[in-house]
Amino acid sequence: MENIELWTAGLCICAAAIGIAEKLLPEGNVRSAVYFVMGLIVISSFLVPIGNISDIEITVPEQTVNTDWLNRTTQEMFSYRMKEIIKKYLSDKDINPKNIDIYTDIDSEGSIYIDKVRITLSEKYIDRIDEICTDVYKDLGLDADVNIR
Repeated sequence: MENIELWTAGLCICAAAIGIAEKLLPEGNVRSAVYFVMGLIVISSFLVPIGNISDIEITVPEQTVNTDWLNRTTQEMFSYRMKEIIKKYLSDKDINPKNIDIYTDIDSEGSIYIDKVRITLSEKYIDRIDEICTDVYKDLGLDADVNIR
């Protein structure tokens, strides 16, 4: 706090000295040169605290992240997006699933992986189960469990 008081006092003294010098200056070319120099002095007096920046101590409070919540939320978002991708893929093949379940987990490195995909279809697709399983695996790389309800 003392440093701020000293800096403020220095600014006031600088401003007063410049004000007095301005009144004493003669008219003419010298006046503009002196104005330039006085401007540099004012700018320098404002920048003095930056020279003492090493004296400033900034304390940032420690932040903690709830990794369980973050992992769970990321898994939910991933599962939701994968359901949308599978739904769109099946829709493009004129297949409207009743339900799609994505089961995910997190490995030891923190990566999300798909543990299981379950696609539930109506009975009208009973003849296409093998085709759907093969296509989903071939095109999406997912080993899906397709069942009829």
